[in-house]
Amino acid sequence: MEKLFDLPYFTLTMVMQMKGASVHNARVWLSRQNKANKVVRLTNGVYMSRAKYDRYRDNPDFVGMVANIIQPHSYLSGEWVLQKYGVMTEAIFNVTCVTTKHTREIENPVGRFIYTNITDKLFDGYSEKLMDGIMVREASVAKALYDLLYLRKTPSRIKEDMYFLSEDLRLNLTHLDKSVKLEFEEWVNKYQSPKMKLIRDNLRRSGWE
Repeated sequence: MEKLFDLPYFTLTMVMQMKGASVHNARVWLSRQNKANKVVRLTNGVYMSRAKYDRYRDNPDFVGMVANIIQPHSYLSGEWVLQKYGVMTEAIFNVTCVTTKHTREIENPVGRFIYTNITDKLFDGYSEKLMDGIMVREASVAKALYDLLYLRKTPSRIKEDMYFLSEDLRLNLTHLDKSVKLEFEEWVNKYQSPKMKLIRDNLRRSGWE
């Protein structure tokens, strides 16, 4: 089974094929390996060897790698990315992702992964890199901010002159480079969402420009 443990991840089906085992016997074997601390369960039917997990756990791209193993059609975005770059002023513990697939939550030893559905046309604005053959996708700061605000319910006071969304959500936007703000505006102009136009106008009133 060393070949399986050398892979970035493996599945229940792969164990069945390698061992020539039934579903039941493969699950029993995986359960024993888990109790022996030799494998880490990432989600239903998907595992990683403990050696691989320990090798990568401190790598900053590891979370993105696991996020993509769980749901290949996804990228890191929203609160997780914004916290990484100091935009979120509150501690964020969930790994937030967007996906063209179903909204769901997965918890494993790496963390709690929250996948929120987004339309195909909005699945954009991310960088890609490979880690052990697995694609790691992460939104730019501007697109992470767009995704966060787009997916949240719009406050009823959004049009009020003295209501500032950035303060309400405790977003630190003052330090953002002008290029990030320009990119955010480009996403608003590209998708032409009436909701996001209102949000952009609110950000402008709070000193966005």
